[in-house]
Amino acid sequence: ALTGNAGTWDASTTARQDIKRSLQHGVEKILADTLNGVRADDLVLVISSQLAAKLTQCQEIVDYIKASPDALAQVRGELPGKNTAHGLPSKLYGISLVVEDTYKVSTKKGASTTTRSQVLDDGYAILMARPGSLEGVAGAPTFSTCVLFSYAEQQVYKKVDADNERTMGRVVDIHVPKLVAPASGILFTSVTA
Repeated sequence: ALTGNAGTWDASTTARQDIKRSLQHGVEKILADTLNGVRADDLVLVISSQLAAKLTQCQEIVDYIKASPDALAQVRGELPGKNTAHGLPSKLYGISLVVEDTYKVSTKKGASTTTRSQVLDDGYAILMARPGSLEGVAGAPTFSTCVLFSYAEQQVYKKVDADNERTMGRVVDIHVPKLVAPASGILFTSVTA
């Protein structure tokens, strides 16, 4: 609960500015906790596509886009950027915006029904640091909130069975995500009703 916020992000108004207030609080908290080891332009806001759909309908974001000089291009879908399909700008209040639209199947293989859900629930938003390029230097310090360590990437193994005249093969990926700098990220909960 943030001081001054009166409701959820999807119900935010131009007068209340709950989204803007939350993001400003998050940025200041990360800068303070990392002693400015993370710069504000290294921060990324990650939301689900379901939350993106709700935010495009809330008054705060509608008025934010209306007041933009790129409003007409945004409405027409002509504004270049990765979030045009979701009706959102590439940056929101100066923070890069990433819409995570990956789905997962949570039922076991062979189950009578298949349950699909988004990897990131619409009740959450993540403000996290992602400085530098996609590939890091081994052993170097990082302020990235989460790092994906790759131990084996696209390694091909094969076994030749000459007696049965067949070859079996598999491709192996071993990745381990780790939260290496928790001070450089914030998880916003209950952002929707």
